Amino acid sequence: MISKSSSNKATLPNGVWPVMLTPFTQDGAVDLESLRRLTDWYIEAGSAGLFTCCLSSEIFHLSEQEKRDIAQCVIQHTAGRVPVVAGAIGQKTHEQRLAASHWLSEQGADAVILDVAEFADEHDPEDVAVDGLLAFAEQLPGVRLGIYECPKPYHRVLSAEGLRRLAETGRFVMSKDTCCRSDLFALKVEAIKGLPLKLYEAHSPIILDCLRAGGNGFCGVGANLMPQAYVWLCRNFASHPKQAQRVQEYLEVVHQITHNQYPANVKQFHVEHGRLRSNFCRQAIKSSGDPQPIQLDSIHQQYLQAIAGSA
Repeated sequence: MISKSSSNKATLPNGVWPVMLTPFTQDGAVDLESLRRLTDWYIEAGSAGLFTCCLSSEIFHLSEQEKRDIAQCVIQHTAGRVPVVAGAIGQKTHEQRLAASHWLSEQGADAVILDVAEFADEHDPEDVAVDGLLAFAEQLPGVRLGIYECPKPYHRVLSAEGLRRLAETGRFVMSKDTCCRSDLFALKVEAIKGLPLKLYEAHSPIILDCLRAGGNGFCGVGANLMPQAYVWLCRNFASHPKQAQRVQEYLEVVHQITHNQYPANVKQFHVEHGRLRSNFCRQAIKSSGDPQPIQLDSIHQQYLQAIAGSA
């Protein structure tokens, strides 16, 4: 049986965890200078923590050295202002994933995030994935871990029971949930009650339901465009229910805008505001033509109207 964690680190904070973009130069090289500016922007917007080397980071299009350069840059530049978790994702072998996990922990990552789908084939039962994650954790004594229901290489969503099996070891401290179902999310919250695993939803259209069910915050692409709205919702949903419902409706608009030509469109938004130098993406964009400008001024007014009266 897996040994339980003896780590005395504090549990991860509730709130918003942006899934960090990877800036590139126009010729496709990783742009660490822009990454530092972007890191500051996330933190200044009120993010509780940062998730780097994830799908939004174009993780499957980065070399192992680039992943290390990016994670090290974010951890060092953050300098303890907020916790940083980083994915050990996309490695070709078990040994590479293990080495990446050790390295990330040694660099100061607050948790190493694992892709559930990389621990079982698509048609395997859930126990194969969960058993694989538990066995992997045994090879990383003292390393805090997290799980990510990443849509690639295929989308595997854990059941409440599967999540509980991981949580009860005390080794897994974060889960980025992508079930996109408020009913299943609520079952997961109930299953891990009293355990150190924090559960963050990725799907904007159900984030308010998930917070009301006891979820710990938001970890999704919308925080790359309007993190302050998600921050407000996580902090105020219980005390200002009417405004929270209006913000939820506003975030559904943000969700639609964000997913149009993502991540090139959001990168272009950051180019226009001086944080990035290029909207270059290595991954294919699901739309033809140049990214359309995001007119944030008008939707920002909707946000201000949504929270009116909450001061």
